[in-house]
Amino acid sequence: MLTFIGTLAQDVLLEPYGGLVLAMPVGETTGLIQYWGVGVLLAMLASGALFLKHFGWIITMRAGMVISALAFLGPIAAGLLGNAAVLKVAVFVMGLGTGLAGAGMLSGTLSFTSRIRAGMLLGVWAVANMAGHAVGSLLGGMVVDTVRHLTHDPFLAYSSVFAAEVLMLVSAL
Repeated sequence: MLTFIGTLAQDVLLEPYGGLVLAMPVGETTGLIQYWGVGVLLAMLASGALFLKHFGWIITMRAGMVISALAFLGPIAAGLLGNAAVLKVAVFVMGLGTGLAGAGMLSGTLSFTSRIRAGMLLGVWAVANMAGHAVGSLLGGMVVDTVRHLTHDPFLAYSSVFAAEVLMLVSAL
């Protein structure tokens, strides 16, 4: 669950972060999701074709967690530098980490299945994914709003969530 929250809490935060902290136009901030999506897709493809076969699901999942944790330092660096290009690269790398971690977790879930319980275990994985996404979005939004209300600093508010995601992923690892 920490992995899902740690990799997905940024989903609803990247667009406002880009606009408020980096002064990116709306069209550019809404396009951030494409970098994440391409990263996820490439990581899933690489996982299926190479990583899972050669390294197994645990190493694939852990690699995704480490890559994601490091990637969440990217938006903080982008804000410090005032550089939207750094944010775009970080979002792409987040996608790579999310894809590797997701493929590893799903493959791990499948390794515990049998004909009798395959549907149940895949259902549990799907519920954990959706719950992690929801809880991550809610907690991330609450932290941003609280820190922003207290400090009036959007960079600090969003960076606190990105840093918390790093801590969640390291804890899950």
